[in-house]
Amino acid sequence: MDVSQTIFEEYTDDLGPEKIIHIYEPVAKLKAIVVIDNAAAGPAIGGVRMAPDLTTTEIR
Repeated sequence: MDVSQTIFEEYTDDLGPEKIIHIYEPVAKLKAIVVIDNAAAGPAIGGVRMAPDLTTTEIR
């Protein structure tokens, strides 16, 4: 296990994400994954990762 995986696992819980949405727009050649971790306390916040080789497992 590499360091980035170890750091990521510190912030995960057993519940997993609240919702995972896969988006595909063939005209624009856009593939996107939106992961909402938890919106229980109000609007969810997050970040953006842009790379051609990201997987759902990586960003959960």
